[in-house]
Amino acid sequence: MKAVIVLTGLALLAACASEGIGELAMLGPYRDAEDECRWVSPTEATTAFMSTEADLVACPRGYEGTGTLVSERKAEAVGSAARHTLFLVPHR
Repeated sequence: MKAVIVLTGLALLAACASEGIGELAMLGPYRDAEDECRWVSPTEATTAFMSTEADLVACPRGYEGTGTLVSERKAEAVGSAARHTLFLVPHR
């Protein structure tokens, strides 16, 4: 019985802790074929993040490749959705 209560409590905490804008419409890899970061297609939920001067890119939370995205491409984190961090990456 205690296990059921604990599991129920954890499920409720996970639901309360969810954040972001919902599902993403992701396209192919952003930098190269092995890149886990993906182009994000415009949707009603992502329109507010879109820019004519930058690409909207989604990277899995905790992905090591985001470090170089930020340092080399000057990406800026702007939100989160579907277990991904959203970045605006300025056009070169």
